[in-house]
Amino acid sequence: ALRSSLGKDGAQTQRSCKKKQRKLKRAVKSSNKKSSAEKQAAASFAAIHLLHDPHAIAEKLFVEARKSSERFEIRLMMINLASRLIGAHRLQLPNFYPFLQRYLQPHQREITLLLAYLVQACHELVPPEMLQPVLQALVNHFVSDKSRPEMVAIGLNTAREICNRVPLAMDATLLSDLIEYRNDRDRAVVAAARSLLQLFRQRLPALLPKKYRGKGCDLEASPVQ
Repeated sequence: ALRSSLGKDGAQTQRSCKKKQRKLKRAVKSSNKKSSAEKQAAASFAAIHLLHDPHAIAEKLFVEARKSSERFEIRLMMINLASRLIGAHRLQLPNFYPFLQRYLQPHQREITLLLAYLVQACHELVPPEMLQPVLQALVNHFVSDKSRPEMVAIGLNTAREICNRVPLAMDATLLSDLIEYRNDRDRAVVAAARSLLQLFRQRLPALLPKKYRGKGCDLEASPVQ
């Protein structure tokens, strides 16, 4: 009777129950991990906004990162925190961008982190002329016919993220060149170029060649924030 109540094979049904229990435990454990990570992120976000005189802290970190003889990993941590402060508090630290520009080379160690820190330090109060040389350097080193497709895609995506924060960092001639990568053979490059085109259709269509602007665009409108 017991065997028939458990199914054709009682042991198999028991194994199935144990398997479900293990899945449930894993799901609960994963949920707890996510909850803990979210709490830590929230605490970190709150702490960085409660700092007294964030400009002085960012400036001190930047000076230390530039002059320090510490390991590159330690200097990266300083750059990261400085860029987070710049972005979170909308700080003006003009020398920060030329400093990062020196590292914008595809072969640079931890280049994806450095690009992320560059984007992190961009915000709507940064004068566009401060970012234009950096954007041009980024394109020169990453987005060319001689670059590997993955580097071109990284360059285009980084340019998009910078322009999402400061659209006027881009100029019409450079933008026209970049969106032509929609015709590239590499899918990642095509997707990145299309994403850049779509961004400017939404934010600043006046910079696009007329045929790419889309219908009903307002050429007199200011960049959408």
